[in-house]
Amino acid sequence: MATPEHRPDLRASDADREAVANQLRTASEDGRLDVDELDDRLAKVYAAKTYGELEPLTADLAPDPPPPPSALANWRVRWGSWAATSVLLVGIWAIVSVTSGDLTFFWPIFPIGFWALGNIAAMISGDDGTQSERSEGHT
Repeated sequence: MATPEHRPDLRASDADREAVANQLRTASEDGRLDVDELDDRLAKVYAAKTYGELEPLTADLAPDPPPPPSALANWRVRWGSWAATSVLLVGIWAIVSVTSGDLTFFWPIFPIGFWALGNIAAMISGDDGTQSERSEGHT
């Protein structure tokens, strides 16, 4: 599909105009446009016939922020770090057991187990780790 920067002479659809209007409304809500400027730009949006007429109306606005990381990605990181640390701890335990010539007490069960319980508790409570990231960005 052609985009405004590649083919500014192509005619814009109603959906294209509405997308630009929504971007302008969001910019106004964020305080990047005042009411008069929003009204002026919206009038130009709905009068625009081509992508080339739409592009300058949002050129000075920051692009939309990237979407927050998905809950699944956060859980992969959470359980992945748990698994990597678990392997490391079991490796340390194995080296100590081999070098001592006797199987020592399996102490890694405590950090591995408590960390897993914390992850499970977070899953049950619905805490996917995204809330703290969202609140950190809005101070």
